[in-house]
Amino acid sequence: MQMRRRYRIGAPGLLFLALVIVIGIAAGSRAGNLLVWVFSAMVAWILVSGVVSGAMLMGVRVRRLEPGAGSVGRPLVIRYEVANTNWVWPIVDLRISESRIDPEAATQSHAWLARCGAGEAVHVEGVLWPRRRGRIRLESSVASSQFPFGLMEKSVTTAQPREILVHPQTVPLRPIAFARLVRTGVGQGQRVADGRGGGDDFRGLRPYVPGDPQRHVAWKRSTMLEEPVVIERSTPAPRRLLVILDLTVPTAEVARTIEPGADARQREEDAITLCASLLSHAERDGWEVSLRVVGTRPEPLSSPPSWAFRRGAWHLERLYSMLAAIDLDAARDRHPAARREGGIASAARHAEPDSVRGAVTIAVHPGRAEPAIGGPGAMHLTALHLAELRSP
Repeated sequence: MQMRRRYRIGAPGLLFLALVIVIGIAAGSRAGNLLVWVFSAMVAWILVSGVVSGAMLMGVRVRRLEPGAGSVGRPLVIRYEVANTNWVWPIVDLRISESRIDPEAATQSHAWLARCGAGEAVHVEGVLWPRRRGRIRLESSVASSQFPFGLMEKSVTTAQPREILVHPQTVPLRPIAFARLVRTGVGQGQRVADGRGGGDDFRGLRPYVPGDPQRHVAWKRSTMLEEPVVIERSTPAPRRLLVILDLTVPTAEVARTIEPGADARQREEDAITLCASLLSHAERDGWEVSLRVVGTRPEPLSSPPSWAFRRGAWHLERLYSMLAAIDLDAARDRHPAARREGGIASAARHAEPDSVRGAVTIAVHPGRAEPAIGGPGAMHLTALHLAELRSP
């Protein structure tokens, strides 16, 4: 890791230095008095401040631990490992922060280390507050200290380039509004699983096995077959929700479809926030969820997103990462081949697996709704619905 050291005199140091000069001039004009002793003590303070802090920072080694993904509006903890390679001087009053962070992208609270003994290593934590979705570039970590007198700031900058992916903001949705929304979808997300289990759906009949509960015996059928058979039920299957984000229309064209004076880019961000909130709410309610982005491809993906429906924190994290990696300045794909075949929906349905059929489909549009997105039975929402569905 490349390291760079630097000294900087702040306002207190400049004031103290000006006072030293004034007292030095006065002491020179009247040698042998108390001003000489005062001047000597102040010069000694400067020398001690430089020597002590300089020797202390010579042994500082800062390593940023791998941070996870952040989320807009939520604190992201940045952890550092601080090692003191000096076997004589301890590290005292050390502040650690990130350099050159765009204030529009995130704000930060520095990590603070009270003391690290000679030859020791400790962990400290700082906090980053992401303010927008996307990527935050971390270039280097800066460890600084004004110990012991606060006259000058000494710092060690360690180059540690790293990118952090910031997930879109998720807002709580009104449960009643969400329930009404998915109730109107075709299929209502319900399905029958292939596995055996204790569900309510009929799967078939099988011969009686000793130990089967008597309430599962199909008595009429057993009489006809002259042998006992039991009713087999299917495994309870969670409902499924497919969220489609429509980004086929460029930002400039979105601006012509919304009310005058409205921010088209903000509408696109609101549409992304609405998608993330729908996925979060549905997964928390026990749904299996999936996401499809139409019109652009998230940067980290080398292939189009899959149609997989899953539950769990890992799957939700992956979907959030897809939304976080969307570059709204990239070129949009209008699917010209799909338009020639009769609309985007027709091209999507050709590749649609069986797992999508029966799922509730919600298409989210930044501006005007495009009925061709999502196919028959899909629910269509615009970015303006975020305020209506949001829980107060």
